[in-house]
Amino acid sequence: MTSNWNRILTFLIVLIVGYIVVKVIGRIFARAMDRSKLKGATGNFLKSLVKVALLALYVIILLSMLGVDTTSLVAIFSVLTLAISLAVQGVVSNLASGITLVVTKPFEEGDFVEIGGTRDDAAGEAFDK
Repeated sequence: MTSNWNRILTFLIVLIVGYIVVKVIGRIFARAMDRSKLKGATGNFLKSLVKVALLALYVIILLSMLGVDTTSLVAIFSVLTLAISLAVQGVVSNLASGITLVVTKPFEEGDFVEIGGTRDDAAGEAFDK
């Protein structure tokens, strides 16, 4: 009987401490993103991605503590992640290119650029937002 109470107490401690840890890591990451050059949709996307990944890991840990076989659950998450990543490969590539442009700012206002066959001066408005 004592063993069951110890397991329940351990589960409750992990439940509470894990929730706090996920929240703290999420806030630290959000503050880092707010201080970085990645603002707007890109920053929000990365914050959401980290939050979902932390919560998924947290749920898997809790389920394994309850005695649920998480091997098949991890396999399903892996397959879903692979399928989604292959489906959005082009979008992620464009997102990574956009992040690189925002962070490195290779163009200044007034620079002459050619993108996709279109030649024009770089406008300052695109980098100010």
